[in-house]
Amino acid sequence: MARLRTPEQLARIAGNRLQQIEDRLGDRNLDERIRFPRGVINTAEFYRKRYPGLPPTLRTNVAYTMQLQDVLRWLANRFDLGLTAKEMLIKHQIVLLCEVMEGLAYAAVDELTSSKSNKRFKKNIDKLCAHQVISESLCRRLHRARELRDNIHLVRIRRKEYRKYRIRHYNKSLTTLRKLRRAISKKRAPASRARS
Repeated sequence: MARLRTPEQLARIAGNRLQQIEDRLGDRNLDERIRFPRGVINTAEFYRKRYPGLPPTLRTNVAYTMQLQDVLRWLANRFDLGLTAKEMLIKHQIVLLCEVMEGLAYAAVDELTSSKSNKRFKKNIDKLCAHQVISESLCRRLHRARELRDNIHLVRIRRKEYRKYRIRHYNKSLTTLRKLRRAISKKRAPASRARS
């Protein structure tokens, strides 16, 4: 009778098997793909429901971006990435979250303020703050996340990115996205009641 294994034991076995595959393959590609665990990636419909009120194309693109976020979160949580690869993974998770925040801010400026949205995330954050769609505190959080996101432009970075991105930066960005979504929903609710 096979003994039951703990998730930690199974992870160790899976890691050893992946290393064996890598050792045998070298630079060659696999003809057979490793099956990515089902249930890790939420459906696009799941995310479309979480982001109501956005224009349809933006809402769908937000959903697709969040699906990639699911993949990156799984990789960050399941693999013991070393060197600076883990930091770069965290950086790109922040970039994805900021893409979603930027889309929400853009749509919210058009919907909830008397201003016209701008192509620059910074200006849209400031407009949301000026029209009291978001608090000063959330405004500062959005600007901090945006500044981290702006490091996607490698030619603008003045120092090495070594030891620059930590899981706490990702968690703060995720919390900021949630706060932005809630703030927009709160402002949207009275506006929709007034129209009906």
